[in-house]
Amino acid sequence: MAKSLTTQMLRNAVKNHSYIKHEFPDVDYTQEEVYNREDFSAEDAKIIDIQTANVLVKVYDSIKIQKNKEKFKRMLKTWNGFEKLIDFAWKCVK
Repeated sequence: MAKSLTTQMLRNAVKNHSYIKHEFPDVDYTQEEVYNREDFSAEDAKIIDIQTANVLVKVYDSIKIQKNKEKFKRMLKTWNGFEKLIDFAWKCVK
């Protein structure tokens, strides 16, 4: 089972000027891809670039209500939730 994406992983990507290659549990990977996790290519896992990670960290840091921060963290765990967070974050920074 893939490790969940966390806000700390996003912070580390921004700090280290790197990207995150992450497998979301709700994305359909083929059985062969699941078996050979170390052989994933960029097309198999989702790539989160530094700019997106930075925007998500800034939005997370600006959230004042703890309940909303917890919801943000929960949404990071699935691809569908992550896509919604990205859309929301980019709308906030415009």
